[in-house]
Amino acid sequence: MILGNILVHVDSAARTAARLSLAIRIAERAGARLTGVFAEQADAYHVGTVAAWPSPHSAAAVQSARQAFEAAVAPLGERAAFIDLNRGSDREILHRFVEVARAFDLVMLGQTQDRVRVPAKLPEQTIVDSGRPVLVVPYVGTYADVGHRPLFAWRSSRGTARAVSDAVPLLAKGCEALVVEVARKNEPRDEFADLLVANLKTHGVAARLPAFHRRRDRGDGHAAQRRLRPRRRPSGDRRFRSGNPCPVRPRRRHPPHPRPHDHAGAVLTLRDSRTPS
Repeated sequence: MILGNILVHVDSAARTAARLSLAIRIAERAGARLTGVFAEQADAYHVGTVAAWPSPHSAAAVQSARQAFEAAVAPLGERAAFIDLNRGSDREILHRFVEVARAFDLVMLGQTQDRVRVPAKLPEQTIVDSGRPVLVVPYVGTYADVGHRPLFAWRSSRGTARAVSDAVPLLAKGCEALVVEVARKNEPRDEFADLLVANLKTHGVAARLPAFHRRRDRGDGHAAQRRLRPRRRPSGDRRFRSGNPCPVRPRRRHPPHPRPHDHAGAVLTLRDSRTPS
């Protein structure tokens, strides 16, 4: 896949600047077009019993975000655009954002975070319904670039194969990658996993497959997620996972049980390589 068109979610939260900076870096490296989509929760403006949209507060937030976006993407010139989703309810934001996301090669979102005016289900809904690769940027850490120390969680499935393919355009030439097999208890190793390593080599990636098999029981999705959280891993600057047995979810205080379906697109997560394990 050629990475030619990137969508990055924009809102009025402070964390947007870090997400946008990373999106610009990826767009510059790939020669891609970058579109910022403003979407955050807001109420209509009420005068008595009459409601008007947008409210002055919402209009001011959009204008401020637009100005910050345009200043940041100036080096991209005509390869940048800004879209106001122009809705304030969770339901409309989720529906419209997913509809827009389907037209892009890569979608960049922030991790679910408390006390921000963004629907908590926005990353999950986009991952499940858009069918596009989604890069989830954590709400902590610094990410100047991606693709230099990739970690692939691999099992022989349609979704995982799609995740690897979607991730390739983001990998730096000559990078070193680690492939870790993920399987349920008593499930055999993939006898053709070495072909994945060979395939990555054709893309200039020095991948290695350790001689061990990570095993877990069905329903142990929380433990698998904890092992892959940004603050818990000693190495690897991004992870590429998709499909069963454990879909990636944005980290929450009380994470839900993973759904037993196979995602259509890849879920890409980041960690700060300077963060100790």
